[in-house]
Amino acid sequence: MTSDDSIKAWLNGELIHDNPSRRSLGEWDSVKVSLKKGRNELLLKICSHEGQWGLGCRVLTQDGKPVEGLVVKQD
Repeated sequence: MTSDDSIKAWLNGELIHDNPSRRSLGEWDSVKVSLKKGRNELLLKICSHEGQWGLGCRVLTQDGKPVEGLVVKQD
């Protein structure tokens, strides 16, 4: 995950990441998680301290490859 500025992340209702930094996009945080079979809900919260905001998120296997069959839905 990358963010401008602070980021928190929840997976299936459990807090999995909290980085209260003041930074620009580009510095990536790695978070190891286990996905359950079927639907998994990822919630990202970005707090912008000043100026613009942004976020990026990648879901990869342990060896850095894309997860096969992953479908992303935005509500």
